[in-house]
Amino acid sequence: MIPVKLKIKNFMCYRGEIPPFSFNGIHTACICGQNGAGKSALIDAITWALWGKSRAKSDDDVISLNEQEAEVSLDFEISGELYQVIRQRQRPKKAGANGQSLLSLFSLQDEKPRNITGDTLTQTEKKIISILHMDYDTFINSAFLRQGHANQFTQQPPGKRKEVLANILGLEIYDQLEDLARQAVREAEAKNLQIEQSIEDGKESLKSRPELEEALNHTRKDLAEGEGKLKIQLAELEIMRHKKHSFDTKQNACRQLDNDLKDISKDQSRWIQTLQEIKQRISTFETLSAQKEAIFKGFQEYSACQSLYDKHNRILAKLRQLENTKKPLEDAVYKEENNLKNTLGKYQERLKFRQDTAQTLGILEKEKTQSDQLKTRLETEEAELKIQQNKLLNLQSSLARLETEHAVAVKEVNALEEKLNLLAEAGENRCNCPLCETELGQDKLKLVFGKYKTEQDTQKNLQADLQEKLSQMQSDIQALLKYIETETNRLSHSHKQYERQISLLDKGIAEAKEAEIKAAEGRNLIAGIEKQLNERSYAAAEQASLAVVEKEIQGLNFDNAEYTRNQQNLADLTPFEEKKRKLDEALNRLPLENDSLKKASSALAELTARRDNKLNEQQTLLKELAELPVLEKELGEAETEYKSLSQRQDDLRQQLGSLSQKAEQINELEKKLKKQAQEKDQTTQEINYFGKLVRAFGKKDGIQTMLIEDTLPELENGADLLLSRMTDGRMHLSIETQRSTKKGDQTETLDINISDELGTRNYETFSGGEAFRIDFAIRIALSHLLANRLGAPLRTLIIDEGFGTQDTTGIERLKEAINSIQNEFDKILVITHIDDLKDSFPTRIEIDKTPSGSAIRLN
Repeated sequence: MIPVKLKIKNFMCYRGEIPPFSFNGIHTACICGQNGAGKSALIDAITWALWGKSRAKSDDDVISLNEQEAEVSLDFEISGELYQVIRQRQRPKKAGANGQSLLSLFSLQDEKPRNITGDTLTQTEKKIISILHMDYDTFINSAFLRQGHANQFTQQPPGKRKEVLANILGLEIYDQLEDLARQAVREAEAKNLQIEQSIEDGKESLKSRPELEEALNHTRKDLAEGEGKLKIQLAELEIMRHKKHSFDTKQNACRQLDNDLKDISKDQSRWIQTLQEIKQRISTFETLSAQKEAIFKGFQEYSACQSLYDKHNRILAKLRQLENTKKPLEDAVYKEENNLKNTLGKYQERLKFRQDTAQTLGILEKEKTQSDQLKTRLETEEAELKIQQNKLLNLQSSLARLETEHAVAVKEVNALEEKLNLLAEAGENRCNCPLCETELGQDKLKLVFGKYKTEQDTQKNLQADLQEKLSQMQSDIQALLKYIETETNRLSHSHKQYERQISLLDKGIAEAKEAEIKAAEGRNLIAGIEKQLNERSYAAAEQASLAVVEKEIQGLNFDNAEYTRNQQNLADLTPFEEKKRKLDEALNRLPLENDSLKKASSALAELTARRDNKLNEQQTLLKELAELPVLEKELGEAETEYKSLSQRQDDLRQQLGSLSQKAEQINELEKKLKKQAQEKDQTTQEINYFGKLVRAFGKKDGIQTMLIEDTLPELENGADLLLSRMTDGRMHLSIETQRSTKKGDQTETLDINISDELGTRNYETFSGGEAFRIDFAIRIALSHLLANRLGAPLRTLIIDEGFGTQDTTGIERLKEAINSIQNEFDKILVITHIDDLKDSFPTRIEIDKTPSGSAIRLN
């Protein structure tokens, strides 16, 4: 896989949408930047786009802080074909919900994208793995040398290195196959044991066949005899059931008569109640008929009062209608009057305010004259400040000259100090001047030393004097700066106050002049409104309509006292209305009630005769039912006997069925035993077969050992070649798989031996830079090995390892090692922060950490 173009949006430390980064034209490059800038995150973007895997703990952790979604688009080449993968992740919209992942895959043939995305995200990921010929685990063990993992293999004890190598090579599949084969052996053995037990149980069951056949014959005989007895008992039972049915019919008739008598008794009670109610109503109606004349007189008086009450209500309705018309007119007149009064009050208040404002004109003009004097004083103070600013410029210029003189003096003192040190180190046996190589004696040497010492003391005094002048001048400049800053702020504040004051005075003067003009206009308006109020010349139409309505109200001449007296009389006479209605009802219904009394008496007599007839029929049936208890007893005994015989037959049939089933089971058992014998032979063969697979898939003398033994020469050759390049042929590597014990036996191991100019030693004796070179060589060899085994051509190598343990020579060797393998890869990307290492790369991908997020640039 060769990366071609990478586009990042809101991924980890890369906030916002980063401009697309092209890998075209890059062969060997380093990725550099400050710690935490995002160097490793750049590789995370590639692995996350392809496999959805990175260093992040969860899918949502790849999204930049405070952002809602992340997106990475990667164009890559594989076997000459160009593809594009786009992976997106969105945060959940609600707390507790799950985020959403999207994945798209395109084939970029002839620069035209063709969508080859699967139906689901899982299908698309499987398609990507199929195209790359590697999954994420294969990538991080081959093409990607992750930080801190270079010594994952070498740092293990020799006895465990085979296990680690097996994990790197993906041989754990054989461990799973071994477990499956071992499980199959256990299942076959359990099945074999179960079959053996079943065969033994079956042979034991076959011994009961003679007893079973004898029991079958005896049961068939008892069942035939019972069938004859059951038929005789059933015939006798049917005769008794017929007699019982006849008695049941009579008993039902007797119950029906009893129900009829109860219904007749209820009807008699209802008719007696009805007779009493009719008699009560006839008595009430006769009493009302006797009061007929008094009721008629009271009702006539009630009717007269009701007519007068209706007349008063018609007049009162007209009066209320006129009053409803009158109120809006009164409200309109009052509202217009109130509006005029309110307007008058506002005009009066406004007039007073304008008169007061106009009176301030003289005061404001006087204050403006005083402000002009303040302006003159400020201009004078600004001129004085300008003089001090020029003084500051002169002092700063002088300070720069003093600083230059002081620096020259310091440099001269240091130079003399170095010469004096050289002279002091010369010693008694030294005959030449250490400065000019002229031959000197001890006296001459002391003379030169004294001369330089005197000159140094002079320069030191000059330096001290200049330092004192510098300190004084710096103090003066600081004081003057503070004064200028204070005065500048004060004058700026005073100017702002002056400008605000002038603005307010000009505005006040203009307002006072305008108020004087408008005050005259206000006095005219107030006089007009006062005239309207005094003459009541407002709301003329409403006042005219109001006069007409008041005249109509007076014309109605409504007497409220007469209306109240008539209301009281009407209330006293109202009961006669109800009495008149009841009297009319009594006169109409009295003949009808007398007729109903006769009919009720006749119906009661008829019910009494029917009751007597029903009682006679019931007595006759009760005499005939006296024999029923004897019959029920005999019938019950016959039913019990029949049930007993039936149950006995059912038990015999069930017993016969059970015995027949057992006989059939014994026949089936004979067939089953023959089949189980065959299954036992087959299971024994499976135990032998899966046992061989357990040994074949095992780590000891199995396929795994064979694969590792076949792999080690390739790993050894590749690592040795690279280590030799990094050490200029000084170090070589070999791998041993067996070691002699103290007892003289051979034990399985995986020792890494390194030979150099000091001899051959184990890997464990090396440390620091040398150990790192060995780790690096083995790790690169493992990458080639794993990629070749899985059919994935290793065209890109990414190295994210710390090289801090390397000295200058080791770093140079690493440069040479990387250069020596660069032709084996289309792209090599190395993440580093070491200046000596990154400066040796022709191309640098620099990651800059900015307040708005990390950025990528090509150098």
